[in-house]
Amino acid sequence: MTQENDVKRPIQELEHDPIQKIETQPHDAPEKNEKANQALHSVTTLMQKIQRQPMVAHRS
Repeated sequence: MTQENDVKRPIQELEHDPIQKIETQPHDAPEKNEKANQALHSVTTLMQKIQRQPMVAHRS
């Protein structure tokens, strides 16, 4: 389109409610976070043990 053919839409005010503020802090229960942290710690510890002690698939 050239500037001569450029059609502009008329500006009009939008009718909507104001945007509400979103809280960024999670509201998880402390028990849930504690269980998740325990599970994560257990898995991390297990993976560290596996990495330190690789299994031998076969011996020649």
